[in-house]
Amino acid sequence: MEIWVKRILVSFIMLLIIVVLLNFSITYLTPFVIAVLLASLINPIVNKIEEFHKIERSLAAFIVLSFFILLFSLASLTAFINLSESETFPNTPPCIFIDLIADL
Repeated sequence: MEIWVKRILVSFIMLLIIVVLLNFSITYLTPFVIAVLLASLINPIVNKIEEFHKIERSLAAFIVLSFFILLFSLASLTAFINLSESETFPNTPPCIFIDLIADL
């Protein structure tokens, strides 16, 4: 086998290994990256609430996390309602709930 063919094969095999490892590492590390991003967002807010209102850190963290959960829930509900009003998703559960509420 000629040397240029060996180089192409080795390059292809190395590229394949790199893609497989990156795919595995992204799948495995994504939750940890999201957790670090959320922690870096939540920690300064908790610190400000703790200093400004002179409350315990656990209560401040509970307030901030409750706010983010409420915000996420409202955003999800809004997205589901918008999808249910779309013609491409006519049978989604929010559409059924809207029809039930409209009948009342």
